[in-house]
Amino acid sequence: MRTVPVLTSIAALIVAVVLGMMAPDTLWQRAAVFDLPAKRLERLHLQETLRYAISHKRLDLASRAAQRMTQIEPQEPTAWYNLACMQAVSGEIPTALASLNEAVRLGFRDTRQLETDTDLQSLRADPAFAVILKAAQEPFTALTPVVMFQPGQITNGVATVTEQNTRWNEGRMSLITSFAAQPNPESITKLPGISPAEAASRAGSTKALRRVISAISTITVTGIIRI
Repeated sequence: MRTVPVLTSIAALIVAVVLGMMAPDTLWQRAAVFDLPAKRLERLHLQETLRYAISHKRLDLASRAAQRMTQIEPQEPTAWYNLACMQAVSGEIPTALASLNEAVRLGFRDTRQLETDTDLQSLRADPAFAVILKAAQEPFTALTPVVMFQPGQITNGVATVTEQNTRWNEGRMSLITSFAAQPNPESITKLPGISPAEAASRAGSTKALRRVISAISTITVTGIIRI
């Protein structure tokens, strides 16, 4: 078993966005990015429930928690592995083998765990287990989903948070929303490192002006949405 608002100043190039947790289905679909905070919280709760159920020998509760984890994280191999363990302990051999096979198909590669986990003891005599074990010995190449991501625009001091300009950061347990700062020629005199005299001399040069504006427009500023 494994348990594993917006302040805008183009001169200063600062945009901060602080939002509360957004309302909560499919974890691996891009359209569900705002569901991730709630799903991560549910995952943590389920992990604690699973640990509690196992330590108190509540097999029925452990099985329900493991089943739910595969529903909220269907692409997570460990979730399927845990479910296979619970099914094997319950004597559900065919379903346990199917869940274990799914875990390996999704990338579970700990062959030692497969060979020594006592929860899987009832499966090892089945020929299908040997096939699964052999598959787990093969290299795994994860499929990287195509994510259409584009920093948002700030219009008249309003920055809109959408699914297209928001990403989930697992390390920070946060939603990260990005905006592309819009160039404003009048703000050049306020840029750090450029004196008013230098900016004035550059303003007469179209080429230099475009270069400065281009540098501004490529900067992305980020706000963090904490859960």
